[in-house]
Formats: sequence, structure tokens, C-alpha cells
Amino acid sequence: MLTSRLPALAIMGAIVLGLTACVADGGLARGGSGGPSGAASPTPGASDTDDDDASAGAHRNPARCLVGAWRADNHFFLAAMQQFGGQVRSVEGEVLLTFAEDGTLTTTYAGWTITAIEEGVEAVVRRDGVDTGEFSATETLVSLREDRMGSTIVVSGQGFEMSVEPEPASYSDAPYDCDAATASISTADGTLRLQRV
Repeated sequence: MLTSRLPALAIMGAIVLGLTACVADGGLARGGSGGPSGAASPTPGASDTDDDDASAGAHRNPARCLVGAWRADNHFFLAAMQQFGGQVRSVEGEVLLTFAEDGTLTTTYAGWTITAIEEGVEAVVRRDGVDTGEFSATETLVSLREDRMGSTIVVSGQGFEMSVEPEPASYSDAPYDCDAATASISTADGTLRLQRV
């Protein structure tokens, strides 16, 4: 009966949306501790393309390492969510974050699907679409704010389906660490691990 499924789906939706609110938006997820690890990162202005970089303007991200396209680590996401309980069984699909040189942040969801079981009821949360915002960064801290939510979230399970409005993310001075292949961003909600595309 539909009413008997509502509590389980509501709990599941709250768990999943709570754990993914950051990622979606601006791309920060949860699940660990973090902060700069002291690993060497490229120093802004240290490349051979300094003259070209100067033409990017005042909104240029001073941390060149962060600029580019990054894929969120689904395995890390799954492990982070399972720290709060075993309801979440899988995380599939793709979340792609693009930090542009001009300070624009784009988060693209492509069939990003979280499957969980609560009280014997399977719930599926699927997110698709594109959210945009802006960011700024120093060599060790990043701030971001989403201002346009174009993604959709649908929670479904055994004859039940509902849409949920995504919440924009906003973070100030979140510590991050970055190298040629991986990055991590730490917030009060946890740590997001990224892999360069």
C-alpha cells in the first residue's frame, strides 16, 4: 500500500538528499575529514603561460590546478554514505564538475543514481541535468555559490515516484587539495573526492 511506503521513502529521500546536497551543487559532497594535505600543487603564475593567464582578467581562479573538469568518485560517495547506515546499496552514473578559468562552476549530472533499501522497500534517487554558479579560490581555499539549478531529482520505489527540488550549495573558504590527477574539497559536511577528466 502506498501509505506504508511513504515513511521509508521519506527517510531514504532525507538520507540521500542530506548526503548529496553539497555535491549537487557546487559539487561538494560528504563523508570524511580533510583539508590541505601539504601535497605540492602548481603555484599560480608559475607556468610558462603567464602572459596568457593575465589576460583572463580579475575573476581568474588563482589556483590553476583546480581549473578543469573533474568527475566525482562514486566509490568514495558510496563509502561515505554507508558511514551513516547500510541503506545505500549503490551509486552509479556520473557527476562532472567543471571549474572554468573565468570563475564559472558547472555541475553536470548524467544518470547519477543512488539505490537504497529501507524497511524492505527499495528506493531509487536519480539526478540529471546541469547546475551552474561561481567560485573563487586561493591556493588552499575555495568558495562557491550556485545560482541556477537546472538539475532534477526524482525519488521512486515500488509504484511511487516524486520530484524533489535540488538545493543550491554555498560554501566559503573550504580547504582543498589538488594535484595533476585528483582533488579533494573539505567542508563542514565532509569531503568530496574528485578525479580529473
